[in-house]
Amino acid sequence: SKSISEYMFILNDGTVSWKSFQQQIISDSVTEVEYITASEAIKEAVWMKKLIMDLRVVPKIEGSVSL
Repeated sequence: SKSISEYMFILNDGTVSWKSFQQQIISDSVTEVEYITASEAIKEAVWMKKLIMDLRVVPKIEGSVSL
């Protein structure tokens, strides 16, 4: 069945990005829904980290983004 997925990114105790969406594909399991949501969140995290680095908003970003 179709399901609602959502994620939020927080930087320095403030929400900088969030998304809530109905998945366009039909999944067979809760695990599959979680993988799809994680994939969407990872794409956003990669884009956001690159944007922050390019804008030099934060002097240095080290390490990975926690999901």
